[in-house]
Amino acid sequence: MDYNRVQTVDWLIGAFIMVSHNAYEATNGLDDDLFMYAEDLDWCTRIRQQGFEVVYYPKTVIQYKGTRRARSDSKYAKIFIQSHIKYWQKFGFFYGFPKRKDLKF
Repeated sequence: MDYNRVQTVDWLIGAFIMVSHNAYEATNGLDDDLFMYAEDLDWCTRIRQQGFEVVYYPKTVIQYKGTRRARSDSKYAKIFIQSHIKYWQKFGFFYGFPKRKDLKF
């Protein structure tokens, strides 16, 4: 992936996602059953299933001071695993993502 190029992607980190009203309405927003870790993956998958594209836009910069607690804290590691299991139960372990359009920006 070229991090300097605007491009379509399968999913984005949930720390900063801008979404159109139409995509939000089509997906009913984030899934309340996914509290943390896979909620962004789930939402981007559902956005793409509805025919919208997920776009990485490198010209906007944010500073995210999150932690990686799931790597060092068993409580958060458990939440991470549970969240991904819910995602896989919903879409399957090897979910066939809708093919991304290679949009020219």
